[in-house]
Amino acid sequence: MAASRTHEAKRIAVIIQKRRKDLGLTRSDLARRTGLAYSSILRLEEGGFAHPSPRSLKAIADGLEMPVDILLNEAGWILKTERPTDRPHIAITYHRVPDDVAQHIQARVNMLVKRSAAGIDIYHEAINRNSDPPA
Repeated sequence: MAASRTHEAKRIAVIIQKRRKDLGLTRSDLARRTGLAYSSILRLEEGGFAHPSPRSLKAIADGLEMPVDILLNEAGWILKTERPTDRPHIAITYHRVPDDVAQHIQARVNMLVKRSAAGIDIYHEAINRNSDPPA
């Protein structure tokens, strides 16, 4: 495995393991949620997959209730240099955040930037693949 792939695999492993533990899930729980084999979850968390497929990463992201973009980016499926602009900016992604809460946060961020940091662009993105969080 090339050094950069090893680094990416380890970063993916850390993200998956931390999120799984934050949710109080075992590897077996995650395997059931994703439909992936327990051994696949184990290899991902140990950094054993150099370049996991987008399909596997989507299953993992859905099982961990997180935006798939984070994992796709770390795996190299999305270019890490892609940015909305070269100008100074703040990019905020809302994942399963109720609209009224997101609007409140947007208003506050916009107000703070307008007051203290003129010339900074702000990008808000809502990701609501499954608008209702799992019970």
